[in-house]
This record gives sequence, C-alpha cells and structure tokens, in this order.
Amino acid sequence: MRVRNQECYVLRTIPHSESSLIVDVFTHHYGRISLMAKGARRLKSQFRGKIRPFQLSLVNWSGKTEIPIMTAFVNTTATVNMSGRRVYCSYYLNELIIRFLRQSSAYEELFNVYRETLDNLADSENEFHVLRVFELRLLKFLGYELSLATEADGITAVSPGKIYLYDFEAGAKPIREPTLNSVTGDSLLAIADEKFTTPEIRHDAQRLLRRAIEYYCEGKINRSREVFKQTIRSHC
Repeated sequence: MRVRNQECYVLRTIPHSESSLIVDVFTHHYGRISLMAKGARRLKSQFRGKIRPFQLSLVNWSGKTEIPIMTAFVNTTATVNMSGRRVYCSYYLNELIIRFLRQSSAYEELFNVYRETLDNLADSENEFHVLRVFELRLLKFLGYELSLATEADGITAVSPGKIYLYDFEAGAKPIREPTLNSVTGDSLLAIADEKFTTPEIRHDAQRLLRRAIEYYCEGKINRSREVFKQTIRSHC
C-alpha cells in the first residue's frame, strides 16, 4: 500500500533505535496513523527539522505492516505561532486525539475541526472558549454528544432555575440541593450554546467536560492536562 500527499499534523514522536522515530500523525483521510521515519534523527536525514507539531504537512508512506514506512514529509504552511500556555493547550488537543481516536479510522470532519482549533488557539486570547468548544465537538463526533437541553427523560426541557446532576448514561437529572458535581440549568443551556459568559458557567463547563473526558476515556489520566496544571495555572 502506497499513500501520497496526505494532509496531516504530527501528534507526537517516539524515539526508535538510535536513529529513527515513530511518528503519530493525524491525517485527513486515514485518521490517526503511526509511521516509521527511518533515520529521522540523523543529521543528514531528509526529515530533519520538518517533523514538528501544529504545522500542516503532506506525508507519504508505504507498507502493509503495523507501522508503515514514512517515505516523504513536506511542510506546507509556516509554523503556527504558539507560545506560552497556548503550547500546552495545543499538546492537550493532541493528547485527546491520541487517546480517543482509533488507529486507521477516518475522521475527516474532526480533522477540519482540529485544524480550525489550532488556528483559533494561535489567534485567540480566550483559550478557555477554544478548548471547551473542541471538547464538545470531539465528544459529538465520537458519538458521545452530551444532551444538555433536555432532562434525562428526553422530553422535559432543562430549566434555568433548576440544579442538575449529569449522568453520562442517562442525562441531566434534577436534584434538590447542590452537590460536588452538580450544575445549574443556566450553565447546561449556555454550554449547549457554546457561550461561556460568566465565571459560574465557565466553572461548570470546565468541571462537566473534565468529567465527560475522564468518563469516556475510561478514567485514564490525561498526561498533557497534568503537565499543564503543574506548569501554569490556567483553564485548560
């Protein structure tokens, strides 16, 4: 099997032997693929200085093995201007893609959302909004869309004045008193509309989506989030 000129982003690289790399890429038409970049760590390698994250590139590969061989890699755009906490936010996106997407399954629409999200992170001062929107859309594309406008019965509209506990198997259940994981109806409706306008809504959105990510990721610790939390205090 030979694949040519496939749009991709590098998600991560893993050293392999003394001179090579295993490169995890998110491609437009093939989803997440692990490729062997032979000799990529050598000074005179054709790949030297090109295999970078957050930059749209074209990749070629060949082979029917579990890890095909990368045969060409070309950067098609200038390096995205990421600095400060935006770098950690971007690595967090990559971590989500690695943990949630199956190998060799196409996610073409999600690829476009990922590309748009990187561009927004580079240009926006509101990383919180960009990340929460990506989390919501990622869950939707993977079949885990949160039902935020109706209660667990699927009929009753969520009321702004009520307090809810979100059950990931059933939906929003009204409760009488606030609990550690409760969320207001106002917040559920705002999250559904991707409008994080108040500190309370941002707090509820961050907590709810963090629970959703952990639930659907089967409780695995997200390394990028932990690194992010330890490095700077932010809303990631």
